[in-house]
Amino acid sequence: MVIHDDTVGRTTDGSGAVCEMSLDELLTLDAGVKFSPEFTGEKIPRLCDVLQKFGSGATRLNVEIKASRPGFDVPQTVAELLHRFDKQRRHVVSSFDLQSLLDVRAIDSELTLALIGNGPEILAQAEHHRLPWIHCKHTTMTGAIVARAHEQGISVNVWTVDDPATIPFWKAIGVDKVCTNRPALWLAGCDSDSDE
Repeated sequence: MVIHDDTVGRTTDGSGAVCEMSLDELLTLDAGVKFSPEFTGEKIPRLCDVLQKFGSGATRLNVEIKASRPGFDVPQTVAELLHRFDKQRRHVVSSFDLQSLLDVRAIDSELTLALIGNGPEILAQAEHHRLPWIHCKHTTMTGAIVARAHEQGISVNVWTVDDPATIPFWKAIGVDKVCTNRPALWLAGCDSDSDE
């Protein structure tokens, strides 16, 4: 299931822990009603459905995983799904949990991995473990960190940046990607700034 939290209460009309609910129970929940009436009836998507829907387009997914609870093997499940849909080279598996990423690598070394966290700390870990991406909290990023990452062949994503007025700054320090909740505003800002 593609859901941010360990529990369903914040983002759906249900309550309880995701890992304690059956697939049928999770699929009955409304994952849109709390956000806007226009989204009423939206369901929590399954990762296999997302991979199938975006399989032929240009979209590159960032599949963030959490540390597995006992009895669950998230790295194995995600690696198998990406392999089944032949997307292991296209999409990125990211996590705050380094061990989860190393577990994914042990299962499928072709998967692209990204460590999430504060820039200086995760850059050192990414260098040590030869991870291709770091996804950094934007307030912890500097041009020096980006430059050092690029020297080591590591790409840099920053999260979460919603103000398109900061586009020139992120371009200037050379980040490779930006995570935002407002993609339309960012795309419009990038188009108006396309001469850079």
